[in-house]
Amino acid sequence: MDDHVLPPKSLGKACIQKKNRALGYETRYLLLGHTQLLIARDPEFSNIVNVIPLEGGFVIVKKPRDFGGLLISSQQRDYILKFSSADELVSWYHRL
Repeated sequence: MDDHVLPPKSLGKACIQKKNRALGYETRYLLLGHTQLLIARDPEFSNIVNVIPLEGGFVIVKKPRDFGGLLISSQQRDYILKFSSADELVSWYHRL
């Protein structure tokens, strides 16, 4: 499958809260492709704000004990994500 076409074939989608330094948490939408994770402002993924490559680079996914979300660190920046439920959080942690 070629997922270099945006948006790629989906392995999973979710509505999350993404930490923004200036505004606090904002609603964003995740789409997991075979080699990348997309973060968009809308559920149709027409306004993509971040593309995180999952292959061929440096990406670490952490689940801190004292935080009910995920921390994704790439070469460029860190992403702090909160999910609507603990089950969804665990599911996404295992996917990534």
